[in-house]
Amino acid sequence: MPQAQIRQGAVAGSARVTVSAGDAADATPVLLYWGNRLLGSGSLLTGQCELILNAPLAEGQIVQAHLTAQGSNCGLPVLVVAGNKPRPGQWVSPTEIAVTEVNAQGARTLRTLTAAQCFAEFGYLPAGQQDPFGLNLTVTPELDALPDAEIQFDVNVERQAGLTTVTVQNVLHTRGAVLVRFVNGAADTGYQSNPSVSYAAVGTVTISVKGSQDANARLVSRSVAISIQAPPPSSPAPDSRIEYYAWRNYPDQVQVYINTSVQVQARIDAGAWQDCNTYDQPRQREALFAGVASGSHQIDIRVREGTDSSKWVTMNIIKYG
Repeated sequence: MPQAQIRQGAVAGSARVTVSAGDAADATPVLLYWGNRLLGSGSLLTGQCELILNAPLAEGQIVQAHLTAQGSNCGLPVLVVAGNKPRPGQWVSPTEIAVTEVNAQGARTLRTLTAAQCFAEFGYLPAGQQDPFGLNLTVTPELDALPDAEIQFDVNVERQAGLTTVTVQNVLHTRGAVLVRFVNGAADTGYQSNPSVSYAAVGTVTISVKGSQDANARLVSRSVAISIQAPPPSSPAPDSRIEYYAWRNYPDQVQVYINTSVQVQARIDAGAWQDCNTYDQPRQREALFAGVASGSHQIDIRVREGTDSSKWVTMNIIKYG
């Protein structure tokens, strides 16, 4: 199993370390740790990787290289030793920093580099600003911030009779708490934590989403058309005394069964009303219609002599055979 071994760069002031890993596959992640602190990462190419660290190494640190994850295929720990390589020191002006060189005999030479010269020689920029009190700012690499991923979100629209509810969900890549704004004509909620709003009229709502720590330039907006579902037509309630009803098919007949405690009548296809008979069960009423052809038919049931058609029960049936 290949191991990640530190080959070069483990000297104080170095911001580049070379790691090799034998025959490990190209693009295998390489990580350099000092204890639990990640100093740099990269990927193998032909068994080797040059890591650019997020801070120069310091004398006395013990660093170790790993493959893929901390603790995986790690090589030998390496002690960072003092080096003779020049390293950036303190600022001497808003645009220049001092660099100290140490020769083999320990003699020190001080020279001054511009920021551009420092980057060309050491591979990283000096810190972003000068310490105004004594010019003692420690120089560390100027890291380029990763690009911000665009804010993403889904919109769920739920329609009920007379009311449409719009909800923002699955929000990604915001900084801080999620804030949502709904604008529908003159109605503007402003940025709020509530991700839902309901509407009772048609229109178009513009939804804007950002994080509580995001600049307005990062907000993302989307427009959604609002439609309103009409409520179902109101239907009168039939007489509650007509509890249950069913029908049965015969070759040229239809028989109707009604469960009720009162006298009822039935008719088919708006014909004459027929009194329903009572048989073995005291709550069961039956009506038999003869000479009924195959096809669609309408059966009406009412309490005997009931003239209010809104209280009638209607069954639409399809006779066969």
